[in-house]
Amino acid sequence: MGIEQRQGPGSKGEVTYSYQPRVSLELRRLETQVGPAVADFGPFANIFETLVVVAVRRQCVPEMARRAGLHQSRDRRVEFLCTRSLVNYWAHIYFDHLFLDRPDHSDEAHNVRALLEYLSEENSYAVWLPIERDPETWAGPIVVGSLGYLSKTASENPECTVLASGYSTIDYVECVSPFQCARDPVGLRIEGGQVTSPPLYGRPLVLQNASETRIAHPEELSCLVRLPWREDFIPLSSNEQAQIQVHTRAKGRLETPIASGITDLVVVENRIVALCFGGGIEIPRAGFVISIPSKVLNRDRMDALRTDSFLHYILDPDSCPLVTPHFGLQCGPTLVRDGAVQLSAADLVAEDFLKESRVLDLAPRNVWKSTGDAKAARSLIGVDGDGRAHLIVAAGTSTDVQHSGNARAFGATFADMATLATHEGLTSAMALDSGGSVSLFDRGQPIFQGGDFRGTDHIIERPLAHALLAKSAR
Repeated sequence: MGIEQRQGPGSKGEVTYSYQPRVSLELRRLETQVGPAVADFGPFANIFETLVVVAVRRQCVPEMARRAGLHQSRDRRVEFLCTRSLVNYWAHIYFDHLFLDRPDHSDEAHNVRALLEYLSEENSYAVWLPIERDPETWAGPIVVGSLGYLSKTASENPECTVLASGYSTIDYVECVSPFQCARDPVGLRIEGGQVTSPPLYGRPLVLQNASETRIAHPEELSCLVRLPWREDFIPLSSNEQAQIQVHTRAKGRLETPIASGITDLVVVENRIVALCFGGGIEIPRAGFVISIPSKVLNRDRMDALRTDSFLHYILDPDSCPLVTPHFGLQCGPTLVRDGAVQLSAADLVAEDFLKESRVLDLAPRNVWKSTGDAKAARSLIGVDGDGRAHLIVAAGTSTDVQHSGNARAFGATFADMATLATHEGLTSAMALDSGGSVSLFDRGQPIFQGGDFRGTDHIIERPLAHALLAKSAR
């Protein structure tokens, strides 16, 4: 069965929406190359009033960066293990020197420029400038990783419904850390049966295997991680007595504790992107930090990390609510649980979207704007009593766009989506991405295409990190 156009009851009147019942799901990472094909990433510069830096292909830090001393931070407390973190850190210093004429950055400028030129020649790096080149208004460089477009994915997969998936970093403040890039996924991702990003915070997640779909919550499962130098998997959790401790921002901590004899492993998705010696390092908003005794990292292990810093995750089969899931995605907030709407302020606090009615310094930072009566494009995934997955997408334009004068606001609120889910008989449901990222394609053709105005009078499609592909299940 394909997509149906329907009308149903919202919290305050009728809502028009697209509905696809009984679907099998796939999470597809969108890939690209630096070069002419990604020239349209440049509009990010206008959104953020910043320089846009793209660092895609190279994973390990090049040897010439080590020879120039650029593999470390200026105070030598941090060693970068991947190109994107290195570029993110030094791009700020280089562009401050280049455009803001800060003499304290001049010593490194020559080496940094040589590094960037080297990466550019390798198609690992590119830069776009804002249309308005006024350095006083710039927020600073922002690094973008590998992205793609739903429209292209839809044209290449005409047998599938294609839509946006979960949350990722996008706000400049979320991405300014050298450890974070624009569009890093926030929370669990399972792609083709492989856990590529672990659960993060208290937010709901959806799991699907060959026979069943289930919406679960982090307390119902345990994620295990295998560090590069170990053969066994250990719980990705922490306690005061543990030799290995895990730090996230969920409890309000922004940095790891300062401690001698400790090395912090900064993790984003399934990669250690940097090491910090002595603690006191910023915790990524869409990542975490593993603190270990420095004596654990001997010379051989350090050398091995410089060439392979990937982590391996599994969901503990003894606690996972679904056996061998091939698909997993964390997003939220929860809309329906056990057949009843769940969308109170207390629920948003429990799921780490708010903290005592204040915004947590997590990612995404703007979900609170979507609470209450705020309308926008919305999407959800829901599960019926037989464990089958259903999709609901409501086209829309956000209240912020209305205030900008580009268009009127329409679409749905979170409360509308929860009401639609119960109207369709779903016993559990959670929100997927909202706003300008939401698009919906069927048989390669757009039913609704979101994006941003970016100072124009027409919508321009947003590049995304992941696509959600759905097929009708038998």
